Amino acid sequence: MNNSNAVSPHVLVVDDHLPNIDVLRSFLEREGYRVLPATSGAQALDIARERRPDLILLDVLMPEMDGFTICRILKSSEETRSIPVILVTALQDPEHVVRGLEAGADDFVSKPFIAAELLARVRAHLRTKVLRDELARQLDISQRQHAELQRLETLKEALTEMIVHDLNNPVTSILGNLELIRQLPPALSTPQAEALEAAINSTKRLMRMIRNLIDLRHLEDGQWVLQRSPVDIQELVRGVLADLDIPHMKPELSVEVAVAPATLWLDRYLIERVLANLLDNAVKYTRSGGKVKVEGEPAEKCYRLSVSDQGPALPEALRERIFEPAAQLEARDAGLPRGITLGLTFAKLAVEAHGGRMYVEPHEGAGNRFVVELPLRPL
Repeated sequence: MNNSNAVSPHVLVVDDHLPNIDVLRSFLEREGYRVLPATSGAQALDIARERRPDLILLDVLMPEMDGFTICRILKSSEETRSIPVILVTALQDPEHVVRGLEAGADDFVSKPFIAAELLARVRAHLRTKVLRDELARQLDISQRQHAELQRLETLKEALTEMIVHDLNNPVTSILGNLELIRQLPPALSTPQAEALEAAINSTKRLMRMIRNLIDLRHLEDGQWVLQRSPVDIQELVRGVLADLDIPHMKPELSVEVAVAPATLWLDRYLIERVLANLLDNAVKYTRSGGKVKVEGEPAEKCYRLSVSDQGPALPEALRERIFEPAAQLEARDAGLPRGITLGLTFAKLAVEAHGGRMYVEPHEGAGNRFVVELPLRPL
């Protein structure tokens, strides 16, 4: 198809009377347009398909195949439907105007026509066509880019899943062996014991990251089926704290727990993981000598569980996006530990799967308070 920005636009003029074509040709060529003549419907259709003109001036009263029929055929074809068609007609009654519109005509010019009006309509439709063609080109580019992004995203997900599953078994084995070494005699020296605990805690953290990746995919795909059971929230918090073993992770850190009793109908595994992620982030994020708080209390229609740290407060704009995987770069620039948003994305999805909600707010004094609201009764 011709581009009017590169060459003169081609106008197909269709009329069974050559003198009429010559008149139109004289007007159009003076304006710089290149004219393609056709004296029959069949010839017009062939030229339209082969040459793809930028615009068609089509006489209505033609033998064998009238302009309405030609227009309808052009507009029903994928190859030619985008070409503007201006019907040139001496028929003025509303019935013929309606027939032309139903056939797909873009405009009408009445016979005898005024040259200035004809040229103005031609220019207007050619401008519109240039814009429409450019829009179609940009849309095509966008669709191809989107398809490529989808392909790369699928490839990335497949690669991530393969790596995660390949890591899971060896890391589990490493953790088991490290914990076995801790139990074997003879007793380790203090530096050896500290090094062993650091290795165990680092391996546990790596295990949490691997599980986050696996379970995040299941939650995003809607493949996770909640295994609800009655859960004592105080006992759950104690169990997670014992498993994390924060005194060994960061000895100079203190943990304050104020959790009111409640029994909630939860998927215990998921909510343990949520709390472990929040505590792990709080420990990494809180400065040496600081305090991490775990609080829980019943509220209207929900139980509110929160973890507070004493790290730098998150910028307001980042607080709104911190649960999105794409916020990782912003989180890094704000001084958060690497990988923090992955655990938060998982946590938010897990809480929402329970019919709850999760958000972050500034903590009194300094730091951040991550809040989990869980229904008192299952939805």
